[in-house]
Amino acid sequence: MLKITSLAMLLLILFIHSGCKKDETPDYPHLIGYWSGTTSQGNPIRFKVDSRDGILYITQYELLVNFGSGAKTFEQQNDRGIVALSGLTFSIPLGTGSAGPAYIDGNFIYGSTEITLNGSFSVYYPGSPVDIVTGSYLAYQYK
Repeated sequence: MLKITSLAMLLLILFIHSGCKKDETPDYPHLIGYWSGTTSQGNPIRFKVDSRDGILYITQYELLVNFGSGAKTFEQQNDRGIVALSGLTFSIPLGTGSAGPAYIDGNFIYGSTEITLNGSFSVYYPGSPVDIVTGSYLAYQYK
């Protein structure tokens, strides 16, 4: 009787443990990959979306912005994730100055034939916490 009870307990523990395992498939697996587009300034913007334990993250971005006296590339890469997606949206904080927060926002939109990434950005002139440049972008996934 003791052997049967021990075996039943072991099977119960294995059953409970297997039922607690987190599903590592993200909610929107079609978003994983590279995204590239053009900003309202006509400059390139790029992102990479990866899944980590079933959660989607922006793991890389690159944004070229024109300023009155030149241009600057805002970029970062972190394989562990820069920011997690919240459903189909994300917001990458880039600091704050007198004119408010700097950021790159994005919203993935499932269309009838393709998925697009629409968003906006707000960045400060290099070295200036006062002067800010804003714009928008449209990006598409590529393999």
